[in-house]
Amino acid sequence: MRAAVTVILVARNGAHILDRTISAVEAQTRAPERIAMVNIDSRDGTREIMRRAEPDLLLSLPEDTGFGDAVREAALELDGLDGGEEGWLWLLGADNSPEHDALEQLMATVERNPSLQVTGPKQVRRDDPAVIVEYGQTMTNNGASVVLHQGELDQGQFERLSDVLAVGAGGMLVRRSVWRELGGFDPGLPVVDDALDFCQRVWLGGGRVLLTPTARVERDGNPETLLSPSGERMSASQRIFERRKAELHRRLSSSTAFGFILHWLGLVPMAFLRSGWNLLRKLPGRIIPEFAAAFAVAFGRTGAWGARRRFSEYLSEPRTAIDRLRTTPAEQRKQRELRAEQLRARAQGTKQHVDFLATGGAWVVLLGLVASVAMHLPIMDAGALTGGALLPISPDVVELWGNTGYGVRDEGLGAMGPADPFTLVLALLGTVTFWQPSLAVVGLWLLALPLAGLGAWMLAARLTARPWLRAVAGIAWMAAPPLLVALNEGRITAVIVHVVLPWLILAGMQAIETWRAVATLALLSAVVAAAAPSLIPALVLLWLLSMTMGRAHWRRQLIVPVPALVLFAPLVVSQFNRGGLAGLLRIFADPGLAVASKPVTGPAAFLGFPVVDFGGWVDTLASAGVAFEAPLVLAMLAVPVAIAAGLGVISAQFRTAAMGLVIALCGAATVVLAAKLELQSIGQAPVTLWLGSAQSLMLLGLGGMALAGLASLRRAGAGILGSLMLLSMIVTAMPPALAQTFSTSLVEAGSTNTVPAIVQAQGTVEHRVGTLILTPSDGGTLRIVLDRGTGETLDAQSTLRTTAERLSPEQERLASLVGELVSDYAEAPTSELHAFGVSYILLAPAEADASDLRMRLSTSLDANGALAPAGSSVHGTLWQVSNATLAPADPEMSAHLAAGNLGTWQGRLILAVQLFVLLVTLLLALPTGSLEADAALAERPVHRRWAWLDGELTAAHRPMDYGDVAGERVDAYEPDDQDREEGISL
Repeated sequence: MRAAVTVILVARNGAHILDRTISAVEAQTRAPERIAMVNIDSRDGTREIMRRAEPDLLLSLPEDTGFGDAVREAALELDGLDGGEEGWLWLLGADNSPEHDALEQLMATVERNPSLQVTGPKQVRRDDPAVIVEYGQTMTNNGASVVLHQGELDQGQFERLSDVLAVGAGGMLVRRSVWRELGGFDPGLPVVDDALDFCQRVWLGGGRVLLTPTARVERDGNPETLLSPSGERMSASQRIFERRKAELHRRLSSSTAFGFILHWLGLVPMAFLRSGWNLLRKLPGRIIPEFAAAFAVAFGRTGAWGARRRFSEYLSEPRTAIDRLRTTPAEQRKQRELRAEQLRARAQGTKQHVDFLATGGAWVVLLGLVASVAMHLPIMDAGALTGGALLPISPDVVELWGNTGYGVRDEGLGAMGPADPFTLVLALLGTVTFWQPSLAVVGLWLLALPLAGLGAWMLAARLTARPWLRAVAGIAWMAAPPLLVALNEGRITAVIVHVVLPWLILAGMQAIETWRAVATLALLSAVVAAAAPSLIPALVLLWLLSMTMGRAHWRRQLIVPVPALVLFAPLVVSQFNRGGLAGLLRIFADPGLAVASKPVTGPAAFLGFPVVDFGGWVDTLASAGVAFEAPLVLAMLAVPVAIAAGLGVISAQFRTAAMGLVIALCGAATVVLAAKLELQSIGQAPVTLWLGSAQSLMLLGLGGMALAGLASLRRAGAGILGSLMLLSMIVTAMPPALAQTFSTSLVEAGSTNTVPAIVQAQGTVEHRVGTLILTPSDGGTLRIVLDRGTGETLDAQSTLRTTAERLSPEQERLASLVGELVSDYAEAPTSELHAFGVSYILLAPAEADASDLRMRLSTSLDANGALAPAGSSVHGTLWQVSNATLAPADPEMSAHLAAGNLGTWQGRLILAVQLFVLLVTLLLALPTGSLEADAALAERPVHRRWAWLDGELTAAHRPMDYGDVAGERVDAYEPDDQDREEGISL
């Protein structure tokens, strides 16, 4: 008597293919005894098609029913109809069209192997039956599922393959008694790995699973496509979630009781480790699914404990019995190596051949280094730089990091508040030379020119293949007035912005291609915003423009402002609490040391000079006896640049020029607005915003326009105009470039000390020692600073102090104390000096025309009997307070100073959050990633995503032409679940 076979056909919205499948079942050479059909709440004609087929059983189930649940319900109904007779179940989906003899071949395998419990066919593509979709399943030692053969041509090479760990659910033939005893597929695996788990239980229950190579079942659609229980096509993140959830569930359900506990405890910690790994692989889209899967399994959504109990009840063989059916480490390694070779071949199209050495990039950097050495010979051996807007940074790296976060913002008075975001930039910079942090600033000054030239050259390499034009871009950016003037004025923030801007624009151009570029853009945007908050509106506008050009992949760029938001959030809250909505404007104040300067407007602002003397051109022309005014001479020198920019707008490369124009207008608008803002003050003197950073952005856009214009010319024309432009830029740069040589630069070599040696020595031992520094200024004013420890440092500066609208009560007390101190009284106000913890009084050298005031102050302090002269130095004249205390007698002030920045929970929390966000972004930005991502990027269809930059054929489909600007790139790669880490399971 032959065994009865019952077909269970499950369909959801399968009207487009169901007729073909039903016809294939009815045409079998070995006809099934019964046909049961299950319609899962279809919204098309599926139920009507099933009804016309007149099956022995027709069920309709809710839309959230999975394939395994549908088969289980049908099997239960069949048991009720026939009393649970023996036989076989043949499981088919709507897209599983069996060949005419598939069932006959499957039953032949059953007859030859009486102990067989499960067998399965070879699944092939419906549109190309010569290609194998799936043939056998196994898993690694870590439990990751592996399809034995897929995507290969069926040439009979696998005919001898028989025993396997599992077969696919589509077309599976399973003994009814086994299905009934095991309870069918695990309800915790509604989407993937249901057949793998079931077959694993069959083996460990003493059964056997075989393949039937001669049986073939067609399969419709992409094998990687997964449908939710409701029948909807899953997104990439949903597919990753389902696969990872299934893997974790199987790991728990197949473990021992003790192993279950260990695995359960490790679910969430392992999610953190795998998330870090995914960041390194540039697959951030896996992080949320990873945590979601871990929490879903850990907190019982999949019923892992019940599945483990059912698994153990049927267990009759040791768990090691299936080890021979797993894929071995050697096989995994061989497969990975083979796949890596294939991916490397496929990924060749993603390599961008910059040819740094062959096209002159190294020569541009070397020229910048030579020029920098020549310019900065007087400061080559300096351990620190001072002058202008420069101060040394904290000599101890712990103290340097201690000035970040939330803590004491006015060290002298103990006022608390958040640090400026730029303080964190200084901390990172100083950590590079941790043994002497101020040395990093010296290194920045010496390397600013070559670094700026390198950034501009790399950006130009993205826009043109002509070596000469790349060199012009690099040299011109090194000679830009904002950089040279910033180096002379000690404007470290403007130097950093000028160096970083080309890299930021380059990352923005690449941000639609890779996650690495997005993360790099986020980090660089945070650095620029921290160093020049006035550029934040321009950065936001350019970010929105970049998202618009990103089209379908604009969502990934939502992370770009996150690091900057995290850095600025504490300062925004503090400024809002102090001044409401009007106070928010003060977050745009320049960080660092506030230095008053004359407002820059008119020609100087738009010619790129952030100082009223045009970077020394006024004095240079006057000494040379030239009758022309500096603005006229500089405007004439700018004519070649203007011509090249104009040609770019009307040339075939007008799209590139248009983008440069947008950047230039953002910079120019920032120049106009910043010139009118006075957000800080030094005493009664207002401090206008420094325009150099905005001018750098303006000139970068103008340079892009000029580069597009030069690229539109023939080689000879571009050479002539480029040479004139380069010559004019070099001539323009001469006065500011020679400032160090002629000692007109404000920056000079200094020491890490800003106070006399005796104060430095005592401050190193006791960091709360107070020094009252008095600096006579123009107009009869006196600048008062109460410094703690080893002197003023750049990282201890705060815009909260310089943007305050009024004096605090402590500042008023200090001003009153100084008033009494410099009077003709014979005794100093000792109690107030003790309250503030003042041990020394330093009368600094006078500014400009304040020498008379300094002389009167010196006389008054000498006459005070409570003060003892302690000598003179380059820092000024020092007096020591008699019987001074080492710490403020004021308990509140002393408590604040004792706590420090990292001594408060706010400081630790803010710093921890900021460093965590920056670390995550850095991991994503590191130049590592998966070969799958590179290969997919190379093979995705080329959409005209860079059409706004280049109207010709894309670089991927035509030879590189030296007239090209911004060749189009391939579409962005969105990680999908097909690039799972094969054989790698943390």
